[in-house]
Amino acid sequence: MLIKLLLLAFSGGPTQFSSFFPNTIAKKLIYNVIFATLFEIHVKELRNFNIDIYKLKNGIHHYEFDVDQEFFDFFNFDLINSGKGKAILILDKTETFIDVTFKFEGTIGLVCDRSLETFDYEVNNEHKIMFKYGDHDEEISDEIMVIDRNTQRLNVAQYIYEFIVLAVPMKKLHPRFVEEMEEDEEIAEADTILIYSSAEKEEEKEEPGEEDIDPRWKLLKQFKENNNNN
Repeated sequence: MLIKLLLLAFSGGPTQFSSFFPNTIAKKLIYNVIFATLFEIHVKELRNFNIDIYKLKNGIHHYEFDVDQEFFDFFNFDLINSGKGKAILILDKTETFIDVTFKFEGTIGLVCDRSLETFDYEVNNEHKIMFKYGDHDEEISDEIMVIDRNTQRLNVAQYIYEFIVLAVPMKKLHPRFVEEMEEDEEIAEADTILIYSSAEKEEEKEEPGEEDIDPRWKLLKQFKENNNNN
């Protein structure tokens, strides 16, 4: 009964939560307990993506993770509707850092920007991250992370998902529209070459070479040069 009461209060939002627990201290304590419990449930869903690095020997290690619909549902990002594939990680551990290569091969479900239809998009990409040991956790850049040297395990789910998102094209088109776009690009490129060639010819006419000068103007030029020398 108490659990049902807590879930009801939590799901009702801050207003309903306050009505159940008017005491501020008790409210914060219970709210934190519920949040931690729900967070732990979500974390358990991704525990298969944990890599125990504390006792891991130095050297190269290989890992494979199956990425399915539950994986994408966990992150609940509208950009990707569905997906399935395999993430392959190559981990190179040393005394001072861990170099990880992320590879993903599979398909993701996208929504076409033109027709709003869902279609499968093939992904095959590779990225690298270096995890350097330090006194605290800090993100130096997209490719360098500082982790506490006492870190027991590394959960790679978030990194795998982010790299999959990076593979999503800026313009999401259903396969049947891709050929049309490529044809339009070829036509545009041909027009550009034609315009460029025409411009070159016009420029040549405006600035003719020595051999293209009218013989009469050539004789006049020599005449003027001779007069100046005299």
